[in-house]
Amino acid sequence: MSAERAAREADFRFEIVRVSEAAEAITLERGERVEARRIKASFARLVEVIHGVIRATVGLTWVTAGSGWFNTVAPILAAAPFYFSTDMTIGELMLVVGAFNQVQGALRWFINNFAGIANWRAILHRVMTFHRALHDLAREDCAAQPDRIRRDGAEGGVEIEGLSIVTPYVSVRLAEDPIRLAPGDRLLLKGSSGSGKTILFRTLAGLWDRGAGRIAMPQAGAVMYLPTRAYVPPGRLIDVLGYPHSAAHFPRPEVEAALQTVGLGHLMASLDVDEHWERLLSESEKHCVSFARVILNRPEWLVMDDTLPQLDPEAQARIVTLLKGPLAHLGLIDIGNGGTPHDVFTRTVEIIAGEGVASAEMRA
Repeated sequence: MSAERAAREADFRFEIVRVSEAAEAITLERGERVEARRIKASFARLVEVIHGVIRATVGLTWVTAGSGWFNTVAPILAAAPFYFSTDMTIGELMLVVGAFNQVQGALRWFINNFAGIANWRAILHRVMTFHRALHDLAREDCAAQPDRIRRDGAEGGVEIEGLSIVTPYVSVRLAEDPIRLAPGDRLLLKGSSGSGKTILFRTLAGLWDRGAGRIAMPQAGAVMYLPTRAYVPPGRLIDVLGYPHSAAHFPRPEVEAALQTVGLGHLMASLDVDEHWERLLSESEKHCVSFARVILNRPEWLVMDDTLPQLDPEAQARIVTLLKGPLAHLGLIDIGNGGTPHDVFTRTVEIIAGEGVASAEMRA
């Protein structure tokens, strides 16, 4: 029951945080009543299990407290007939009572520590359940899909050979094989909606490895990955721009120049302001922050998941000019539907989508 209470508390906290983060979207969709019902239902489930814990605690308290009072008088009542019918002295009676209390105190350890043992068991149960789930997941993955995409290091360039990505709902491969890119090459991997562009991006980033083939990428510090939704952590804006490094990692003039270059010069006075910038910046501005990080980190390669179309027209034109000018040396792989200006790239390869594992099994 303690494990169940902890799980329901976690579910309730998650609902509160989720609604807090999505408050604006919920308001725009007029979904307040639906979310209120969901939160109330989650809270009711928590209250239900808390009531069960209270009832169990009350029952345990009756046992522990009652046994304590009973054990105080039990040895005296048990020895009283001998005291009155024999020549047992009051001192011998007290010796009997003391011996009984010592034995009873030793045997009472479990009762005194029952609540602590229950909490310990609940924590152990949650950890073991999590460990068992990870073990079962790894075993099922190995049995269902033993093949894995091999990742190697590369000196400067990028190599993609025999790539076939497998997911439950879609499989992905490329129209050309193999693909070899030299430093500074720029490749557009073009696919329509639902063709697995995001899973291809995750595969290139090393976040997905189910399938077959080989990917060779330069060392981690030489490649930066820009997802469709830019990540902007809370904190001072100067720390946000330097993320994941500290503000001291980059000279302040370089940070200010990068901010100006990507068109966010109006935020120059806010570099030391500590805020939740993900709520204050527009989606286009968040991506501009990501490109400011690119300027500061000076990677050799940039891998994007349909990033440029997320910018407003003025910002997109500014970033394209940046990619053609100061960042012209940068190797570039963009995964998208062709919304990025084609003159940014030196070649285009089509993404070919097929059935996923679950779809094929259902059809069979």
